[in-house]
Amino acid sequence: MSEKDSQGGRDESTSATGVGRRTFLQSIGAGGAAGALAGCSSMLGGDSGATLEWAAVYNEDETREAIADALYEAGLSDDIELNIVGLPDANEGIQARYDQWITSGESKPDLLTVDNGWTIPFIIREQLVNLDELLDDSTVSTVKDDYFQSSVNTAQHPDTRDLYGVPLYPEPPTMQYRKDLAMEAGYDPDGENWATEPMTWQEFSQVAADVHEQSDVDYAYITQGAADENMSCCEFPEYFHSFGGAYFGGMDNLFGPVGDRPITVDEEPVIDSLRMARAMLHGSDAPETLDGYEKVMPQETLSWDVVQTQQLFESGDGAFTRQWMFGIPPAVEAFGAENVGIMPMPYAVEEGEGEYDGIGGSSPALGGWHVAMNPNSENEDAAIEFFEAMMQESFLLEQFSVYGVMPPHRDIFYSDAAADVEPTGQYVDAIGASLENAVPRPVTAVWQQESQRISQQARAAHQVDNDPAEEMDELVGLLEEIENS
Repeated sequence: MSEKDSQGGRDESTSATGVGRRTFLQSIGAGGAAGALAGCSSMLGGDSGATLEWAAVYNEDETREAIADALYEAGLSDDIELNIVGLPDANEGIQARYDQWITSGESKPDLLTVDNGWTIPFIIREQLVNLDELLDDSTVSTVKDDYFQSSVNTAQHPDTRDLYGVPLYPEPPTMQYRKDLAMEAGYDPDGENWATEPMTWQEFSQVAADVHEQSDVDYAYITQGAADENMSCCEFPEYFHSFGGAYFGGMDNLFGPVGDRPITVDEEPVIDSLRMARAMLHGSDAPETLDGYEKVMPQETLSWDVVQTQQLFESGDGAFTRQWMFGIPPAVEAFGAENVGIMPMPYAVEEGEGEYDGIGGSSPALGGWHVAMNPNSENEDAAIEFFEAMMQESFLLEQFSVYGVMPPHRDIFYSDAAADVEPTGQYVDAIGASLENAVPRPVTAVWQQESQRISQQARAAHQVDNDPAEEMDELVGLLEEIENS
């Protein structure tokens, strides 16, 4: 992602030693909780107020510096010293460290950046501060009313709907493609509104196969198929939600109640979605596949993760790829903005035509992060200032500029100012079309256990020698055991 320094107009006065108020540290120090964090930290602010420590997703010094500047410009008091600590990349490791710090009473970091995919278990365990009680009513209302609802839902208590995190940014995957290759093959992506009108999976497979055949790239469609979290949270449900299927029935059951909701992965829409994936992987002549779908995925798909697929697409090896937003800037850098197109994920049945309410149509998974507060923090007043600053338009646009992630506030997301941010702003309409229909993963206290089983069974169902219905029958039993334990 593009990194830049934004000093703004703040006074960067220096001390007698010639060192500015901005200080970079290689680590926090072994004595504090944040000493276990990987990467560096950036400290800004005066010496007379609180020291606010934020465990954040920014791992570059330059980015943390620009983000800190943007928060002060957005209203964070200069009396507050802000220490931004870069999180390690291992998502599961972050959860374990947060849990350890909170349960052991550590007061630092004050602010925690939490994945939307595992915020709710922390909420249920009462490990985060209730922001309905901390922030004023207008601030809470802004989040609940004006931010993207699918993102906000993952930061609320599933029963009380109280808010425990402020979305930092939402992130849907999209279908990224070589627009130049599509046009050379005779297609008109702009005229056919590919950016905002999703194709059916069948049409997509036919288009991808045709573009591949008329080009010199190695692969028609590059996507992830490894048995990891991306399969259970995202790739697999993107298939079956678009067919009208679900893990646990309707959307009302996404976040529980555990043990008291139907398990529906053995129903026909889910099985059909696997048959569709098998056709695109093995060809429609293979057993347990759907007719009318072209073979567009190589066998290597079942071992690829998000990093490998990004590298393959950037290297010019494919015509289409399913990828998260972080893949857009490097693709634009590799091929030029005029040669990179973005479209929503394809679908099988129209939205509303699935068996369950809210299921069907283009159904990308929901990614993204929130900022929550450590209940052991001793800096409530400073944290309130922080939350108010991070919700300002100037901060959200600056974060978009330096880190490439979209604003969570709908009006700011669709603003002319956001559209002007290069290189991702030009794709606002396509990303918005995906984000409006994004579906969160079914996060509960048992999701991590369920996720591992789902990934294994879903990947097995893709393999040509296995029967997808049998794999899903087995998965029902595994999920029942976890749900009822």
